[in-house]
Amino acid sequence: MKSALVALDRTVARLEMYGAIFCLALIVLVTGLAVFCRYVLQDPLTWSADVSTLALVWLSFLGAATILHEGGHVAASGLIEKLPKPMLRIVNFLLLTLLLASVILLCRFAVSAAIVQSGQTISTLGVPRSMFTLPVVYATGSMALWALSAMIGAADRDRPFQPIEGER
Repeated sequence: MKSALVALDRTVARLEMYGAIFCLALIVLVTGLAVFCRYVLQDPLTWSADVSTLALVWLSFLGAATILHEGGHVAASGLIEKLPKPMLRIVNFLLLTLLLASVILLCRFAVSAAIVQSGQTISTLGVPRSMFTLPVVYATGSMALWALSAMIGAADRDRPFQPIEGER
């Protein structure tokens, strides 16, 4: 069970990284095309700002989830790391439990917002406005998966929010 969850978490993290790279490339491409069309062809693209904004939202949340998988979020762990190992493991488990509860709560609110927004459309793209909220739903789900995976392996960790063994 533990190894399957860790493998799933690693796969998800890799896909998130590719998704973030795609979003960044899309922003650069669409913005460059918009500038070319506006100033060279004198015919601005009406949809470029919405595509770039949507890609930026996805990039932000995919990036946040990826950074969590990599253990790269800012943390003030100096005091916690000085705790004795048994206490450190308890604190680590409590922090992961708090993270899991927080992302589940955020996911619940994001799903509610996405449901409300699904009846609205982005006029220039013809897609539901919930496309701006779905990255939050996805990222919180991914972060919950990571937290759950980390909680299962918490006994193997010496510091909070350490990447899963063998992930780097």
